[in-house]
Amino acid sequence: MKGYLDPRISDQISFLVGALNAVDHPFYVIDVADYSVVMANESAASAGLDLPIKCYQLTHQRGAPCNTGDHPCPLEAIKKTFKPCIVEHIRYQPDGTPYFVEVHGFPLYGEDGKLQFMVEYSVDISERRKMEAKLRRLQSAVQFSANAVVITDIAGVIEYVNPAFTEITGYLPEDVIGKNPKVLKSGEHSAEFYKSMWATILGGTVWRGEFTNRRKDGQLYWEYQTIAPINDEFGRITNFVAVKENVTERRKTQMELERLAVTDPLTGLMNRRGFFVHAEDIFSRTPNPPLGTLCLIMLDIDFFKKVNDANGHLAGDEVLREVARRLKDALRPNDLIGRCGGEEFIIVLPRLPQNQAAVVAERLRRSIAEKPVIHDGASISVTISLGVAWKTADTLVLDELVGRADELLYQSKRSGRNQWTIYKED
Repeated sequence: MKGYLDPRISDQISFLVGALNAVDHPFYVIDVADYSVVMANESAASAGLDLPIKCYQLTHQRGAPCNTGDHPCPLEAIKKTFKPCIVEHIRYQPDGTPYFVEVHGFPLYGEDGKLQFMVEYSVDISERRKMEAKLRRLQSAVQFSANAVVITDIAGVIEYVNPAFTEITGYLPEDVIGKNPKVLKSGEHSAEFYKSMWATILGGTVWRGEFTNRRKDGQLYWEYQTIAPINDEFGRITNFVAVKENVTERRKTQMELERLAVTDPLTGLMNRRGFFVHAEDIFSRTPNPPLGTLCLIMLDIDFFKKVNDANGHLAGDEVLREVARRLKDALRPNDLIGRCGGEEFIIVLPRLPQNQAAVVAERLRRSIAEKPVIHDGASISVTISLGVAWKTADTLVLDELVGRADELLYQSKRSGRNQWTIYKED
């Protein structure tokens, strides 16, 4: 019968139309001969479809087929290659708002084997493009950062380094990618230091701290490092990212300021503050006799005011520098010496046998008295007086020992100067 349609075919068409309308993305069938849309689903209609219409009129708002950089034409690609293709387009909402889509095109052939239609569906990728743009910005920020950036896997194997890493360490990416950051280890830190750091980041916590590393050329440098874990969508740690700032110059400046804070600028010896920090530590670690011995010497330059008055303050400064140098040369490397102020010096001699105290005191005295100080052609005779005290069983604090040595120093002065007096227990 004319006009009769097999119910099975009708059912199949209804099924296909229902399936297409269930697809969230716009779906078209396009005639390759004239770009006309011959079939579309409901998602396409919501995008502005009103048949008859050309595919380029539908969402591109163009009067001619697409074939430019922003609007590559999938149909043109299929007509050339006869293969499925994927392109990205800028399309427009009915109100003119642009958006990005990923277009998938598939060829359909007629009974004669010739290309007749193209099936096309598109996916809105605007959010993906935004994320890609954000990622590119982040990549640029990392790439051009002045700080080194290192990304490792969970085992610590390096996967990425930025150019600043090479500038700071001297290692090229191919030198370190696939290796462990321990190639930078300086040997200056204990195993416990690194164990604690790994425990922190494996526990999911950010680690921050300063430590020394070693450049490719062997030079040590200081860096301030922040290491953060990166988690996947299930909260599992997959990577670590380290941001490393070279703080060597800052550290040197800090160390120099710290040194100056505890150093006498004239003699280069420790000043009173610096001396007593170290002396307190030595005192606290020295057992009382007979298990330990600790000797402390107070000394000053005899008649130093007369030296200044007769020869000038520049000569006085030279005398102080020369006395400091000779005293230091006469001591052991582990002995502690400082300038307390003015013409007064203080010395701590750890682990010195008591029968050697007089020997040391005499050596110090002679190192100054036996040779004059020469300044600006003038010969200046200098002597010192010394007080020598010991840490005893009842010496509870360092100040007691200092006070005892100071009393002995003034005994030496009252007895005529250029001599030493040693403390003797009753």
